[in-house]
Amino acid sequence: MVQNDMKFNGKKKPKNGSEIETECCDSPKISQEDGFNVCLNCGFIHSRIFDSSPRRAFTQEEINKRKMNEKVYSPIGPRTVIQGKRDGRGTLLNAKFQSKFNRLSKIHRSLTTSYERNLWIALPNLHRLQKRLGISDTIAEDALRIYTQTVKKKLTMGRSIDGLLSASIYCAIRIHALPRTIEEVEEASQVTRKKMLKNYRLICTKIIPNMQGLKVKRVTPEIYIDKFRNELHLSMK
Repeated sequence: MVQNDMKFNGKKKPKNGSEIETECCDSPKISQEDGFNVCLNCGFIHSRIFDSSPRRAFTQEEINKRKMNEKVYSPIGPRTVIQGKRDGRGTLLNAKFQSKFNRLSKIHRSLTTSYERNLWIALPNLHRLQKRLGISDTIAEDALRIYTQTVKKKLTMGRSIDGLLSASIYCAIRIHALPRTIEEVEEASQVTRKKMLKNYRLICTKIIPNMQGLKVKRVTPEIYIDKFRNELHLSMK
C-alpha cells in the first residue's frame, strides 16, 4: 500500500510541511502496483488505475440487455463488386485474376449464411425502390425491419425476394399513412398486384402483430388530398 510520506505526483512532503518538486527519473520503468502506475526505479506515482472492464451479467434480464445488436450488413459484397470478367471499376480482368476471384467467391459463399445472402440481394433493391417511390429513410428503415423479420421466420421459403420486399415497403407505407397506392408500388417494383397483396396479407398476420410500435392504418381519402392538389397544381383554397 502507498504510504503518505512517499512521493505522489512528483511531490514529496517532509514533516515540516514544505514541498520539494520532483519528477520521474530519466529511465522510467512503469508497473501497476496497488491500483497505481508506479515507476519502479524512483517510486514516482504517475496515475491511478481505474477499472474500465464491463460489468458482468448474472441474470437473464441483464444478459438480454447486454446483447449486441444485429450485425450491420453492407449492401456491397464480392458478388456485386466483381461481376463476370470485370472488376468494380469496369476494368477487364485477365485469366489469372478471374480464377483468383472465382475461388474467393466460392470461399465467401461457403462462409456466409442464407440470411446474409438474402439481405445482400434485398438491400440494393430496397434503396432502388426508395428512390423510385420517393419515400423517406424512416419508412425505408421500417420496411427493412419488416423484411428482416420475414427472413428470420423463414417466410421466404417458396417466395421471391422482390415479392416480399415490395409487400414490406407497401406495409411500411400504410403504417406511416403515406399517400402511395399499391399501383405505384406495383409499377416501381414490377411485382404483380396479386402477388404483392398475397405477401402483404402474410406480413400483416405473421409479422406485424409481433412488432412493437408498428400498426397498419386504414386508408382514408383525406391522405390523398395534398397529393392530388400537388399533381393538379391547385392552390390551398
